[in-house]
Order: sequence, then C-alpha cells, then structure tokens
Amino acid sequence: MIERVSDALVLDANQKQRLTVLSQKWHAFQEAERASSHDKDPRQAMLGLLAGDHLDQKGAQAWVEQRTQTLRSQSPELIKAAADFFDSLRPEQQQKVRKFIAHGSHAKMGGKGMMLHQEASDHADVPAHSGH
Repeated sequence: MIERVSDALVLDANQKQRLTVLSQKWHAFQEAERASSHDKDPRQAMLGLLAGDHLDQKGAQAWVEQRTQTLRSQSPELIKAAADFFDSLRPEQQQKVRKFIAHGSHAKMGGKGMMLHQEASDHADVPAHSGH
C-alpha cells in the first residue's frame, strides 16, 4: 500500500517516511481495537447483545465504552501521524488525496478507478466508474 500511494502521489523520501509512520500508527490502532474487544468479531458481539428477548443494554453500553476508550487512547497518535503526513504534502498532492477521499471506496490510488497521476486533472469533470 505504501508503494502504491508513494508512486501515485510521487512522494519524496521525507513524505514516504511520514506515510510509513502513519501506516504503522493505523495498524497499531486496529490491533488495539481488536485487542480491546473480548469478542474478536464485531458481528458476533452484536449478535450476543441481541441473543435474548431484550437487547442487553448493559452489555451494549460496556461495548461502546470499551471502543470509546480505545479511540481516546489511540487517536492522538494516529491524528498526529495523519497531520504530519498530510501537512508535508505539496498542494497538488493534497488535492489528489482530497479527490481520492471524495470518491470513496470506489477510488483506488494509482489503480483502476480514480486516477491520481497527471491525467486525473485532464478528466476532473468525469466521475470515476462505480462498478455498479
């Protein structure tokens, strides 16, 4: 993923290092979220809350508090890494990131879907194919 983003945005060494840190922080965040959940599968956790005749309100509240605590503890480092990376980008690179985010899950950096190389600006008014 780092190589695809790096190639699509034409990152310099400093920017690539910041992207690597962001990727590491994102993976650490995901691991912390999985580790904080007693049930590794969120769908199974939800089914457990709905297993009886009534929603397990105490269990649901505990589940929300657990996830909230993970967010609170992990998000500052993740936000800082995201800011360090994004703020290091040149304006044209930032615009490519914005376009990628605006196109949602249908866009792929440097692959099919949204184009992030120079030709993207040539087709700025043409929506990416959604595959639907």
